[in-house]
Amino acid sequence: MSCDSIWQPGLHLEGFEVEEPTAELKAFLEWRRTCATFRREIQASAPGRSVSDLLRGGVGGLSRLARRAEQAGLPAGDRVRLEDLRRRIAAWLREDPAGHPGAGRLLWQELCGLAQALCRTPRRADLREHDRELLGRARRELARARSNAQSLPPAVRVLLDGLFGLDDELDHLLERRRAAPADLEPVLARIEEELAEPGETIH
Repeated sequence: MSCDSIWQPGLHLEGFEVEEPTAELKAFLEWRRTCATFRREIQASAPGRSVSDLLRGGVGGLSRLARRAEQAGLPAGDRVRLEDLRRRIAAWLREDPAGHPGAGRLLWQELCGLAQALCRTPRRADLREHDRELLGRARRELARARSNAQSLPPAVRVLLDGLFGLDDELDHLLERRRAAPADLEPVLARIEEELAEPGETIH
């Protein structure tokens, strides 16, 4: 992909040439996006909610993850774990949740752990190339912005939308309506360094 041909699913800006990735890479990007959304749903679970309410929401999230996992071609063992947990939660909800609260809490803990484990997107070469290209272009756009700018250039938001789910800190920053370039640049530099090849120097 050229630097001017960046695919992203959520945001658009007139003047950007958009070229979709291969179907396989697109499936991985959607997997990452779905995982990030699911993690947020778990993290945002309101204190005081009953375990049964939490698990009812969790069943829906597991179903979405299972569909995306199959589309992304994740290992069969991971897909089996998702479906097995979904079935066990559904069975617990059909029975008498109030009579077995301990079992429900264990299922919730297992759900949280599985979501974290499975949502670590594999470091595929094409995915790394995609992410590094977006990061590099976003940093160049930031460098051209005014040093005292208090909001992100629209082009930067469009580019970074394609990285949704890669890094929790980046996602949290982009959710702020008035995230400033000065806040974003060190986060992008860190992520770019983490994605660098062994021995490679990032400027």
